[in-house]
Amino acid sequence: MSPAITVPTNVMEQEMAKRCICNDLITVANIEKSIGLTLVAEIVWVLLIFSNSVLASELEVESLLKWKDSLQRRDSLSSWTRSPNSTAPCPCKWVGIACNEARSVSELNLANLRLRAQWFNTRQHRYFKKLSLEGPRWEHAYWPDPSSYSLILLDVNTNQISGKIPLEIGNMLCEGGNLIQLTADSNHFTGSVPKDLRNCSNLNRVRLERNQLVANITQDFGVYPHLYYIDLSYNRLYGELTPNWGECRNLRVLRISGNKISGKIPAEFGELTQLGILDLSSNQLVGEIPKELGKLSALYSLGLNDNKLSGQIGNLVHLQNPLDLSHNSLRGEIPRQLGNMMMLENLNLSHNVLSGSVPSSFNKMLSLSFVDLSYNDLEGPLPAIKAFQEAPQEAFSHNKGLCGKVRGLPPCKQSPKNRSSMEDIYKVLISIIFVAMFALILLSIRTICLFRQKWKEEEVKQVERDSKNEDLFSIWNYDGKILYEDIIEATEDFDSKYCIGTGGNGRVYKAELPTGQIVALKKLHPMDDKVLGNEKSFRNEIRVLAKIRHRSIVKLYGFCSHRRHTFLVYTERGSLARILSNDIEASELDWERRVKIIESIAHALSYMHHDCTPPIIHRDISSNNVLLNSEFEAHVSDFGIISLGY
Repeated sequence: MSPAITVPTNVMEQEMAKRCICNDLITVANIEKSIGLTLVAEIVWVLLIFSNSVLASELEVESLLKWKDSLQRRDSLSSWTRSPNSTAPCPCKWVGIACNEARSVSELNLANLRLRAQWFNTRQHRYFKKLSLEGPRWEHAYWPDPSSYSLILLDVNTNQISGKIPLEIGNMLCEGGNLIQLTADSNHFTGSVPKDLRNCSNLNRVRLERNQLVANITQDFGVYPHLYYIDLSYNRLYGELTPNWGECRNLRVLRISGNKISGKIPAEFGELTQLGILDLSSNQLVGEIPKELGKLSALYSLGLNDNKLSGQIGNLVHLQNPLDLSHNSLRGEIPRQLGNMMMLENLNLSHNVLSGSVPSSFNKMLSLSFVDLSYNDLEGPLPAIKAFQEAPQEAFSHNKGLCGKVRGLPPCKQSPKNRSSMEDIYKVLISIIFVAMFALILLSIRTICLFRQKWKEEEVKQVERDSKNEDLFSIWNYDGKILYEDIIEATEDFDSKYCIGTGGNGRVYKAELPTGQIVALKKLHPMDDKVLGNEKSFRNEIRVLAKIRHRSIVKLYGFCSHRRHTFLVYTERGSLARILSNDIEASELDWERRVKIIESIAHALSYMHHDCTPPIIHRDISSNNVLLNSEFEAHVSDFGIISLGY
């Protein structure tokens, strides 16, 4: 007997696993026979992904717990712990953590937890999508390792991070990275902005304000077609704004205040149709305010104060809050159009060289709560609204001579005679405008009446000319596009192969004209000499038929009366008789559709009998004379030679 062999426990487990795998393979083989190789491959792929995700999750847990152990204050992360009943904890339920479908950490949000910590190693977190570290106080102020190229959001605002932004951040943004939102405002960053930022066309939100970054805004920033929010305020940016900013068509917020930007404001800013907030204050901009800004209907907040702008204010009518143009060199009068900004709350035009008086249109600005017109050359009365009456005296100081019912200002000395004179002038102007408009309306009505009268006279003359012509042809509403020769050619002189139906008064032909129009032609049986002898009466009857407008009656376009042929022209549709003769098409006429057809025929006959003047009698109603459209709606036809009831 062979000696007993002792197998280690782990080896036994491996053997059992092999047996299970063999059993599983047998099962897989059976599945493969029944459902195919594709599904088996998918199952194996899912198992591989699951095993990889389990391994990745364990590495992530170790990394997170190791980082937690380095914290001085851990109270807010008390949920970060291993479960006593599990050797492989799941971090997906920990505070500030979210996972993807594979249960790998995809989001870390530690905003406002007041942690005092060091950066942790992000190399074990390959599936990070969002990393929000707003507000903690980091002991070592440097950027995290930007190795996670799957990041789409990075938020490290309001920290104490100093030093330069690593070049790797630019690589992560632009060289195969997915980052679309970068928030790093309110820190102590110095140095230049990464050069790669110029080519980051996938960015849609950037916040780098309130740092000490140095960059040439002319060279270091490019075109961002997806960008809708960017704030670079209070840094050390220099250079000039380029027309390229006009290509950021999705831009809604643009803030670059508190820098050293020079040059003019590009007129291309007027192409930013979605721009709502524009703040270029506290720079060194020169030149005039582009008139194109007045076309931005979405712009509701504009800050251009503390620059060196000159010229006039221009037409800015869509703003709501605020409008700050103070501390510039703007000249001229305040535009009356500013009074149309009835939703504006804050208006600051101080420290300019504005002259003239405050427009009376400002009396409509009832939403205004703050106003400052100091240090200008303004004079005359101020508007009698709450914002002006409750403003401090300093808001109107250092002007040429403002007055009104405002605290600290003298009352206006306007004579009643001048006031009455201006009111009389306005009344006269309004009267003149009213009379001119009334005269213009009368002249237009007279012109239309004369034109219609001339048109009717011309129509009567044309009827008389046609009655003398042997080859009579007339089709209304087609402006001469349908000609007799075209119809004869299209039907090959009414060949039987174009016949699509036969009625009591004649046969129906289908014709496709050179213009591509398809019409139905009702060729009438030859009429006797009595009918042909009264051509004018026949034409009048046809005209009555052509005026019929009903959804259940086929529209008559016109007629042709010739010594060889007499036919009527209708819109083309398939007849009920043709559909009923085809078993396949007839099967589509269920009971509901047949009732609908009967109802439409009844409406059409009722219209002809009771609503037409004079009443019309059909006298030949049959399935051949009922045409159907693609939705099986019935239209009565074939009332070409009928009796008009008198």
